[in-house]
Amino acid sequence: MGFRNSTGGGITQLTGEVTAGPGEGSQAATIASVITAGSIGGATAVPEITYNDAGQITGIASIAPDDATKIPLSTVTASGDLIVGTGAGTVGRLGIGANGDVLTVASGALSYVTPALTHDSQVLTANVTLPANTYASIFTTATWAPGVWLLIVSALVDLTTAGNCMIWVSGGTATYTKSGGEQQQFLNQTGYSSISFAQLVTVTAAGTVTIAVQTDATAAGSLEYTNFTSSGSYATGYVAVKVA
Repeated sequence: MGFRNSTGGGITQLTGEVTAGPGEGSQAATIASVITAGSIGGATAVPEITYNDAGQITGIASIAPDDATKIPLSTVTASGDLIVGTGAGTVGRLGIGANGDVLTVASGALSYVTPALTHDSQVLTANVTLPANTYASIFTTATWAPGVWLLIVSALVDLTTAGNCMIWVSGGTATYTKSGGEQQQFLNQTGYSSISFAQLVTVTAAGTVTIAVQTDATAAGSLEYTNFTSSGSYATGYVAVKVA
């Protein structure tokens, strides 16, 4: 930008990017236009702007975008699709999983899987007759995944003939070890008796677990499915929760 001054020492004219005058006193200033008025860009173009060292815009143009950096809309084909990275600078489509599936990482890649069973429970829905000198399965659990399961068992027994009756965890297709509450017994008694016990079952190979009842040579009666004082509650059953 340049300027001229009068013999009195005042500025009488500006030249360059900003112009004013010539003349004395107050003068209107004008910023020089270096581009043509109009619009740029659009649905298929983006603006490119150039400017000089003074920060003045010297040009604007519409150019085609670099499509190599765009993810095509055709990558997704259905509701719920996810766009995931498949490598350096590459993406792909991951279709939505089934109801109840969870998103997880397997072998370094995202995938949907059906979650492993984390809880299990059953109750008796009818009385089980207990003859003397009998071993019988009360419950066969669902398939338990490897891990540590907290098992809680409750039972109501009505012995009509005195003797010993035992409820315990015994058998099944899983490979497991037990700790705590190895077995619960009703010792040489008759009438109603209720028990409950908790046990940690560490499963090392997936499978089922059997909860069984055993009577001695004299004990006989029945395993009750409901509380005799309240027909709306179940008296014999189990619940198991995977805790590790």
